[in-house]
Amino acid sequence: MNFKGYDWTEIAEALKFHLEDPDNAQPLEYYILENWQQDSNIVEQCRAYLCVLSGHDTYESPLWTGLSKIQDDGTFISYFTLLLDGMWT
Repeated sequence: MNFKGYDWTEIAEALKFHLEDPDNAQPLEYYILENWQQDSNIVEQCRAYLCVLSGHDTYESPLWTGLSKIQDDGTFISYFTLLLDGMWT
């Protein structure tokens, strides 16, 4: 998917996850945590989104860049979901 890095709902769209409330990231967080080991596309999409998000010139860009460099997928997903609702520009 061609992410723009505007907000975390782009991840839901890329994963074809239906959001009942676009202001509530929690269902998507649970979905990612429960399914990332069975579907490698989840990790790939999350990393791709972070690469685009970190390219925006914001004070949080270094955080997103650092998060995207975590190599262990389990650790990456743990922190990604923890910070998901703050991922917007």
